[in-house]
Amino acid sequence: MKTHSVGYYTYQYLHNIGIKDIYMIGEADKCIGNLYLHPHIVFLDHETHKGNGLEILEFIKRTYPEIYIVYMYGYENETIKNRAIKNGAFECIVKGENDNEKVKSIVQNITRTIE
Repeated sequence: MKTHSVGYYTYQYLHNIGIKDIYMIGEADKCIGNLYLHPHIVFLDHETHKGNGLEILEFIKRTYPEIYIVYMYGYENETIKNRAIKNGAFECIVKGENDNEKVKSIVQNITRTIE
């Protein structure tokens, strides 16, 4: 399973549970430029360097609708969550405690969906 655009701790966690094809991409243009690699999952942060996370989400889902997007943001905000879900995010995560458990659960759900 290919996973792109994750933070360092999420990267480490995914690697530790056996997902090895992981790329960390912190800038919007580089994320978009690497979509040709056809990742299964993109962990997309709302606070993306050189771009707006919601706009990137919309672009990815328009261009590559088969990619699962997990949208991550730093504080509880129903407006952001609702926009992300409306624009195609598979799941949203408020970054903080229990991130690993949330990520594990989401990856398991996506894996079941793909299989």
